[in-house]
Amino acid sequence: MDAVHRMETHPTQAGSQDMRVTEHAGVLLVDYADRWSVSDLGWLFQNQLLHQPFPTRVLLLARSASGWPALQAKLHVWLSRLGRYEEALSATEEAIAAHRKLADTNTPDLPALAAAIHNRAVELFNLGRREEALKAAEETVMIHRTQAEADAADLPALAVALHNYSVDLSDLGREDESLSVAEEAITIYRALAKDNPERHLTELAVFLEHLSERWASRGRHEEALSIAQEAGTVCRRLVKTNPVAHLPGQAGALDILGKWLGTFGRWDEALQATEAAVEIRRRLVDGNSAAFLLDLGVTLNNLSNRLSELGQNQEALPASEEAVTIYRRFADANPTSYLLTLALTTTNLGVRLSELGRANEALSATREAVAIYRRLAENNPAAHLPRLAGTLRNLGASWSVLERWDDARLALAESVSIYRRLDAANPAHFVDLAAALSNLAAVQSPEEALRRRRPSPSVGVT
Repeated sequence: MDAVHRMETHPTQAGSQDMRVTEHAGVLLVDYADRWSVSDLGWLFQNQLLHQPFPTRVLLLARSASGWPALQAKLHVWLSRLGRYEEALSATEEAIAAHRKLADTNTPDLPALAAAIHNRAVELFNLGRREEALKAAEETVMIHRTQAEADAADLPALAVALHNYSVDLSDLGREDESLSVAEEAITIYRALAKDNPERHLTELAVFLEHLSERWASRGRHEEALSIAQEAGTVCRRLVKTNPVAHLPGQAGALDILGKWLGTFGRWDEALQATEAAVEIRRRLVDGNSAAFLLDLGVTLNNLSNRLSELGQNQEALPASEEAVTIYRRFADANPTSYLLTLALTTTNLGVRLSELGRANEALSATREAVAIYRRLAENNPAAHLPRLAGTLRNLGASWSVLERWDDARLALAESVSIYRRLDAANPAHFVDLAAALSNLAAVQSPEEALRRRRPSPSVGVT
């Protein structure tokens, strides 16, 4: 390949990946681009040429239109990684339109169309358009189900599509449906892993961790623990065959196992599992911070909870503070994706500070969490109103510690109001409503409030 700058041609050395131009804006012309593999085009878009302080244009020429849907489907990946979600969505829409147009005149490439629609779901999710993302995920499932009925070779793709659909359902608070879809995905992958463990065990472990979370979301903690233990067994089996590749999966399984062991009061075992997960994830961050720092933040938050359960409050605080620091960094760069977890970790930081008697700092952290949940609940009330109500209870406790009774009543009254709405739609919230009413009644009498003030329990992050 030649790199062209102005009127001169500068042949690159064989095997070189350096196509830089200097001094002024450049144009790179790629002929027969439809014959390039997607991986080669991916290399091109990551090349140093596109990361200069001056503008660069890349012109791709093709002899056939048939290759462009695949290119458009991949282009969203590079745009999305740069945080350019609107442009990434536009690329996926073009890819989908191209695939549908080709299907009118040729045999439709359904797997490629499904991949493009999945990409659309990802970008809609990144933009906070969750209902639209769910519809795209559902269409992806429908396509892969049709394919799998005709050819069992598409079963892995169907299972992945079901998993993604389950995640989107959960994000919208539709937990019963999410659980049902997740179970279908697991049923498929258990069968696949039995027939070909080398190829499918990794995905089975991931899906098991997700299913464990779905059971827990319905209050079925015994089932959640059982599934988490199965995921741990699968991960240990994988690590024996390839430690480097499967350590991240083992860390995730240990983290989830620790959470459910804590739910059953097996706190020493829970702490041991979570500490092991933190140790693995710190090693992974040392090797690749960009890839694994987010996971470390998740596990540090959960480590703080495990230490608190054992009354080790001084040790719990640094883990909570480090988790918040990590998530604040991600939320500042991409609030759509990470504000929720920042709210969760900030809520827990408020609880940790309260446990140590640092009332003003606890109040500040809890007020920040409430502000974030308000913002999230405006766009997705089904998913975030329960969290807002719970954090308002914590805020009421923080105000009462400082003997700010009017502020405490306002926070708790709002919590009660939200729980009434939630209870009317789903009686599962009655216990939360009763607790909030009890808190509100207590602050009507300052003496009773001082006796009963306690923040809500910490929350885990996954």
